Amino acid sequence: MDKLKKPNEKLRLQRELQGWSQARVAEKIGTTVKRVSMWECGDTIPGRYYQEALIRLFGKNAEELGFFKEEQQEQQISNVAPTTDSTPSQNILQASYQILAKYLQQQRAHLLDSLAPGSTILWVKDIVGDHGLFIPPPWKMLQGTSTFTDLVEYLIDALVKGQKILLLGDAGQGKTIVLKLIFTLLVKRFLDKPVAASPLPFYIPLRDLPAMTGNAIDLLWSYVCDEFPLPFDDFVSLVRSKQIVVLLDGFDEIKGELTQHSLNERVASKVFTWPSILSCRRGFFDFYLSMSALKEYYSQWVELQPLKLTQSVTQYITAFCQQKHDHPLQNTIATSEKIIKFLLGSRELQDLAQRPLLLVMMLDIFTDSNEISENTWNVTKLYRKYTEKWLKSEAAKPDSVLKWNEKDTLVQEVAWQTYTARNSVSSPYRLNQNETFTYNDLSSAVQNIASRYLPITEAQLLDDLCFRTLLAVSEGESYYFLHKSFHEYYVAKYIYNRLRIKEHSADATTNIGLVLQEVLPFEIVGFLKELLDSREIPLNEKGLIVENLIRVYQNNMEDELRAATIRQQASHYLACLGTARAIQFLEQNYEREANKWVQRGMMVGLALYCDKPNVLEQYIKMVREDPEAASINLGYHLVYYGDQAQELGYYDQGGERCDGTIKSLFRRLGNEKHKNGWTLDLLTLSSLLEQRGMVILDSYKQQHSLLREFLAKDYQELDNTFQREKGHLRKILQGAIVWT
Repeated sequence: MDKLKKPNEKLRLQRELQGWSQARVAEKIGTTVKRVSMWECGDTIPGRYYQEALIRLFGKNAEELGFFKEEQQEQQISNVAPTTDSTPSQNILQASYQILAKYLQQQRAHLLDSLAPGSTILWVKDIVGDHGLFIPPPWKMLQGTSTFTDLVEYLIDALVKGQKILLLGDAGQGKTIVLKLIFTLLVKRFLDKPVAASPLPFYIPLRDLPAMTGNAIDLLWSYVCDEFPLPFDDFVSLVRSKQIVVLLDGFDEIKGELTQHSLNERVASKVFTWPSILSCRRGFFDFYLSMSALKEYYSQWVELQPLKLTQSVTQYITAFCQQKHDHPLQNTIATSEKIIKFLLGSRELQDLAQRPLLLVMMLDIFTDSNEISENTWNVTKLYRKYTEKWLKSEAAKPDSVLKWNEKDTLVQEVAWQTYTARNSVSSPYRLNQNETFTYNDLSSAVQNIASRYLPITEAQLLDDLCFRTLLAVSEGESYYFLHKSFHEYYVAKYIYNRLRIKEHSADATTNIGLVLQEVLPFEIVGFLKELLDSREIPLNEKGLIVENLIRVYQNNMEDELRAATIRQQASHYLACLGTARAIQFLEQNYEREANKWVQRGMMVGLALYCDKPNVLEQYIKMVREDPEAASINLGYHLVYYGDQAQELGYYDQGGERCDGTIKSLFRRLGNEKHKNGWTLDLLTLSSLLEQRGMVILDSYKQQHSLLREFLAKDYQELDNTFQREKGHLRKILQGAIVWT
């Protein structure tokens, strides 16, 4: 192996003869300066993919560029002889066992020594190590055969059998940690059972892949080739014989345009046909992927369920307190008991603690401050407290140049600029997702705002942003937020601060329109609505936001999609604010609004957020009498619940798909926290049955009893409009064969 450490003078010489820098070579073959430097220093050798790229670039053969011949590589790999009755891929595993074992050990060490998703103090090894804080998550099968085994055990068994599993869950529900634990256990399995030829695991955050198009093997090879110790041909053999399993983390973070067409193109990648676990947010899957081929590739769907304050969680809280402060056990128990008692006394905190990420954030706050005395909590307040605490800690370091609030503003700006970055012409249906940023991406974002921070230089701002805020770095090559939800929180915070700008110029109004021209994902809207609904906002500030929204509505009256989107969003947030002025404006203008999509938003907003049942009754009457309004009401729900592509617009396209909408309507009717919207839910379900026929209930026999029970109850506290819609649905169902 000494030869690997010998500098590659031939490669360096060819580069210098061309007059190129390492950066120029890296750019031309699609890699990084760090990798080119490592090749020239002899720390690693290029994989087959990059060897071929360098051969084409310089017009030289492998020997002229100082690459090892394949037979030399194989001699260095292992002296283990393959068994005579093995397949070619098993021969590769057996012959190369020692070098593959070393490679997997290095990959595992690197993974364990990274920060846990969303945490500023816990490392992955603290969660999934031999004595880690991992909480076995509750779960259920959505598709496939039900089982009662441990989740991690079940997933590993399925992978070893060459199966494909879709792992769903809410943001912060623990999907990434589950995959990282599985990776460490598969590595251990490979090290413990070399003769059994256990599959080689690869953990791949999908946010790190530059694209999903092209040959799937080349795609994966380009990601692993610099560190994977075997040649390309061996890698191909292992993939095709299913000796490699992949843990694909975060389809909801995959790069590219968020349209049904572009997502379908990415889903078509053969990567998703290999033995794998693919994780994805449940909401993202329902909205974007329920109409894709992904559901055909993955026949088994597992969904992580909310945590409960069981013994395993209370033990976790005690262990967290002990690990964070290393206090004597008696003090640790006292602190943890105080926190547990506080959680048990708050319904809001118990709801937040259902997600591991939010539980970690709460514990980090409560073990360090007096926040445990506060009574009112929601997700947005938790993110605000947590990010402020972290930025204050970073600002206190001697090498920090920005105050914590300046860091907060800088992160908002960068979050927005990286979130809205796109390669195509701006359109409300053309958001480009990008969760990793190069140094150049961040530099471009900082250049746009550097003048606000003078005399601090751009270089100092970048240094603070990259290493003393809420960004993490991967191999020194790309940056990303500690968790995608932090990115979403800061985008919402940026929008909120644009909405409350005090300047009343035309430019200020235009800038507010720019942030409202996008149809935002649910998670960002959720943060933004809680920011606007916060009891901590002074009334004069709410009034300022209301006036800004009214002005931007009035300045975008054109009959085109962008202007309609701005009006629709402005109306929605006016209803969320619910001040007397906002309600007055909506009541005076909803009948004048020409666009019926915008009109729907205004009327439903008044009904659901502003306690205006008369407007809801008027809206229902309009839906019954106006086919266009009825089409928009149904189309809106079909888009919202993932049955119809968003870029097709909000008219009902008349397709057969409505599974997502029906499931969601049943779920809402079965939960009293959605009682405020039940009347609209009944209207939508009735419309679906009238438009599509009773056949759409064929697949939902288990929900029939739930619906019968719902229709049998009086709900005397609800108004006549609700009672009338309930009676209308009962009449539709009476006598139907599928129902009886």
